[in-house]
Amino acid sequence: MALLSLSMKPSLPQWTRLRYANGYPAISTLRCIAKAQLQDKQSHRRSANYKPNIWTHDFAESLKSDYMEERYAERAVKLKMEVKSLLEKEKNLLAQLELIDEVGRLGLGYLFDKEIGQFLSSVTPMQFKDVGIEKSLHATALCFRLLRQKGHKVSQDVFRDFLSEDGDFRPLSCEDIKGMLSLYEASHFSIEGEHILDKGKTFTTMHLKNVIPSTNTDLYQPSDPCFAISLHFGVCKGLKLDGT
Repeated sequence: MALLSLSMKPSLPQWTRLRYANGYPAISTLRCIAKAQLQDKQSHRRSANYKPNIWTHDFAESLKSDYMEERYAERAVKLKMEVKSLLEKEKNLLAQLELIDEVGRLGLGYLFDKEIGQFLSSVTPMQFKDVGIEKSLHATALCFRLLRQKGHKVSQDVFRDFLSEDGDFRPLSCEDIKGMLSLYEASHFSIEGEHILDKGKTFTTMHLKNVIPSTNTDLYQPSDPCFAISLHFGVCKGLKLDGT
């Protein structure tokens, strides 16, 4: 750090100033001398006092699994083929959607990403009417969520059949707990300006908190983290969100 110091030396008149002494002007000079002084200070980094990492190479190599045998790998391949067969052979649209949802909730959707993508790409609005999905809140919300989760364009208008004349969800929907749960999950895939889905989120959140604690259901429990946090915000290796 450079420090600036001033010293009085008349022999070097770089700057002069007038001063009156006993009525007569006198000249004094100022000399500006710059002195560079380097301050050699060592900066000490504070330590957070972290404990040594126990995950050393030797420790990681010492970990063993009971499922490393070849027979477990063979069974995994067999089960994977069975699930693929179910996805391809199932003809009921709702059953296929529920199977995809269950596989995704287990975090195994990435194993069947190709099959799931091909099936969802083939779903059309006409199929809704053919199998009566538009009359089921659960089926409509489930299909809507899976399609948007995969990146497909689906209009919020598929929920208009469940609205009353004033634009709110009909009270009868409160009796369909499974449907409300599906609508709650689907509402988290809304985009700006989709007021129907915004109303759906408010509607389901309010009624589920009142209904589930007093209902004997295995779908959800009030203490279940899934009830407080939507699947959309969970960490899952299942369905991709990039539309591929």
